[in-house]
Amino acid sequence: MIRFPRYFILLFVGLSVVTAFVIHRWDQGGSISLSSTATERLSGQIQEILKMPGVNITQELLKIGATGAVEVNNCQCTLAGIDSTYFQFESSQTCDPSRNYLKKDLQEIPALYREERSASSADFPRACMTYIMRMANADAEVVSSSVYAMCPNKKGKPQRGNFKPCITETYVNSVYNYFADLTDCMDVPQREYLPKLYNESGLHLNLLGRGFDAGIGQLVEPSIEDANDDFENYRAKIARSDKASCQRLAPYIAKLKPVPPKADFRCQLLTAPESPLLNMFYVMIKFHQDHRSIERRLDEYDILEKMRVLGLTEGSGDRQFQKEQLIQMLLILAYNSGATGAVSKLDDYLDAVKAAQRQLTKEDFDIGRESYVFIRVRADQKSSSGILLRPESQAPGQPEASRWEDRRARFEADMQEYLSSANRRRYKAKIEPFTVKDPKQGPYQSYKITWDPGQLSFAAYLMIYQTSGSAGYLSFVARVGQEINKVFKEGVCVPESYLAL
Repeated sequence: MIRFPRYFILLFVGLSVVTAFVIHRWDQGGSISLSSTATERLSGQIQEILKMPGVNITQELLKIGATGAVEVNNCQCTLAGIDSTYFQFESSQTCDPSRNYLKKDLQEIPALYREERSASSADFPRACMTYIMRMANADAEVVSSSVYAMCPNKKGKPQRGNFKPCITETYVNSVYNYFADLTDCMDVPQREYLPKLYNESGLHLNLLGRGFDAGIGQLVEPSIEDANDDFENYRAKIARSDKASCQRLAPYIAKLKPVPPKADFRCQLLTAPESPLLNMFYVMIKFHQDHRSIERRLDEYDILEKMRVLGLTEGSGDRQFQKEQLIQMLLILAYNSGATGAVSKLDDYLDAVKAAQRQLTKEDFDIGRESYVFIRVRADQKSSSGILLRPESQAPGQPEASRWEDRRARFEADMQEYLSSANRRRYKAKIEPFTVKDPKQGPYQSYKITWDPGQLSFAAYLMIYQTSGSAGYLSFVARVGQEINKVFKEGVCVPESYLAL
């Protein structure tokens, strides 16, 4: 495939932007001339910007209105380049009709939010969201899925079994602009939340979880009920704020109504034009409620003092951490396990480390370091002291021995790396054959790993001992963050050293 230098691509996009604008004005009956003067002027400006030393190219491109060029410049993609389909919008003309069901409702979203802006309150490029929305449940573009719901009656129950909606520019703009203004207005960190929402919903308006978890934020009955208690309070704060993002939101927030928490009313959180604004407003309220709760629980459990005794203190040194980074980590965990559950599980972990008579290190809280080992195993429910290798599904006519062969080889290779790694050697894990007596499958041979819980990292500890929510939820989110940081330059969409102290 031929690769062109970035300046050529930027120039081409700039020319395309102007050409499209001219044609649009002509189509709308405007009197603008179709001469090449404007195009030549803009292309010359782009070339001059690219020659400027030490300038913010994005800001300079925005100043001259070359937003298409900004999209290319900001992408900083490393996986497949800007020509990858996962960075491209779809169109209602090219999508199958079965995927165009959001089109009419999205057009009812105010133009301020459904159209591209020359300047955004987001601290990450729009391409991040395009990628997430295209990648999430990609198979559902061709095979219907129970997780995508439609709501013929916005006050009724959602109907499952639909295709993934068409990822048009209007759809991405609506999610991107509302998310940017809400997070900016309500002081919620933007890039920290992207991997979590990717893991939860892929940022899709109408995604419905098994427990009627609703929409972009996968809101459930308790979180809706709790947020309703503060709904009017945050509406009033936005109305009083002088921030530009809040002032843009205020007239639309004023029209929103709290949603009853029962499943019968989920459609209000799944449909436009009320959502994505309404759904994400609930997410922001929940963020602040959980933040306050976690701060209280940290004091209640005396967490910072326990960490100090075990060798980690607040600060910026090698054996120091920022309290807010710890809170952000617990906030992600709280979204799955509840704020109290998140802090109490950290407290249990610190007790285990103390019992093991060792000191904490910052590597114990680098969540992304441990996720790869545990994705193929499950907890031993009888003793909670080990994890077991599970067999792959047996293909028709496949001998039992070959069913295990590849699986076991991969597992043993992982575990050899696990045991030999300098950062994991202190785990002192022991691997031994183990017969699992499964009531459905019958007995089968596996492996059991035993250890001292206090020698584990926090991520590994959660993968095995987390009892509320999904065990290992933080590791799942960390893996999503790693994926995005491989596709884009690290720090563009997701903070560097994500989910680490």
